Amino acid sequence: MIPHYLLTSTFYGNWLPGDPRGFVSSVRDKRPEEAATNTRHEHDQYGTPYDKNMHGLYRSALASMKGDVITISQEQAEALLKQFLETSSIRQ
Repeated sequence: MIPHYLLTSTFYGNWLPGDPRGFVSSVRDKRPEEAATNTRHEHDQYGTPYDKNMHGLYRSALASMKGDVITISQEQAEALLKQFLETSSIRQ
């Protein structure tokens, strides 16, 4: 039986800040005009609630991209998986 693996990626442009599916990033808790300090809150620690569906942030991230979204084919995903498995077996 061939084992099944799930390969997920965040290749360039695949999962942007503000994504409706949720995202992990540093986000402003308040707009600069609403607070004396321009603080950010980190949401990237294990168990920390994640943010999601911030349309303005998503549109801004999409507009700031310098190139096309990177996607891979099934063949490329299989080659990557093969290499990941080889490397992990060597490094244990």
